[in-house]
Amino acid sequence: MKKTMFFLSLIILLSGCESSISNSQSSDISLDPSSEDLTSISSETSLDDSQETSSSLSYTSNDLVPTNDDFGDYYANFDFTLTGTNLKSALSTLINTGKKLNSYTTAWTSCAATNEVEGDSSKVLQIYSRQPDLKSNQNTGGTTGWNREHVAPKANISSDAENDAINLWAADPKVNNDRGNLPMGEVTDGTQLIDSLGRPTDCYKTSAYFEPTDAAKGEVARTLFYMAVCYGINLTNLGNVDDLLAWNIAFPPDEWREIRRINIIHQDFQKNRNPFVDFPQLADLIW
Repeated sequence: MKKTMFFLSLIILLSGCESSISNSQSSDISLDPSSEDLTSISSETSLDDSQETSSSLSYTSNDLVPTNDDFGDYYANFDFTLTGTNLKSALSTLINTGKKLNSYTTAWTSCAATNEVEGDSSKVLQIYSRQPDLKSNQNTGGTTGWNREHVAPKANISSDAENDAINLWAADPKVNNDRGNLPMGEVTDGTQLIDSLGRPTDCYKTSAYFEPTDAAKGEVARTLFYMAVCYGINLTNLGNVDDLLAWNIAFPPDEWREIRRINIIHQDFQKNRNPFVDFPQLADLIW
């Protein structure tokens, strides 16, 4: 009888311990932040929140803070809360202050430096055809080689603006000539342009607009924004405003082509910057 009571007591004691252990483990799992399940849920929630925030701020926030060391103190006193005509006026003052235009002859040097093919310092990449050419193969009267292209056409700008390095890009002479003074914009059923060596490009034109290849669209849009602000040109004379704004968003600045380019112009040639390369969202706050 005593043995029976002992074993019954032992069974009850062990059952109680198992229950206590089970409850303790259950409590630990539900509170432990390192739990695999909870970590996974937390990570997924954080990622979704981050993506949503990033998407909602893209090209719309006017709370802009310069962070690139290459800016130096260029934007130190600029009011980034401005919008519309006030922003346009302030940017005009900023980019014209200290601006140092060089000669058109010097543009060969600046174009060669700022249109360099990534990984090949002996060549430039032509803006519309996207074909490389030797820096030494400058078009000084022939039909081939590369030329200095005014993205905002000379017909639309004053004589003092003709030498602006931000507006001058390396270009195939035939494509450049076929573009002529046409404003930029999307075209339908346009004529495909052929470069000076007989190679087809992804550029098209009609009697109303010239549409550059996708790779050039962001570059073109931000160049025209700069020219419109810097020289007081009506942007509608340079391109379809809606198309330019769309290109600006769809084709953001490339680290090598545009960001490196504007740094070189600022530091080595013209002493000013294109704010629309540094902060593309500024365009939507003006137009």
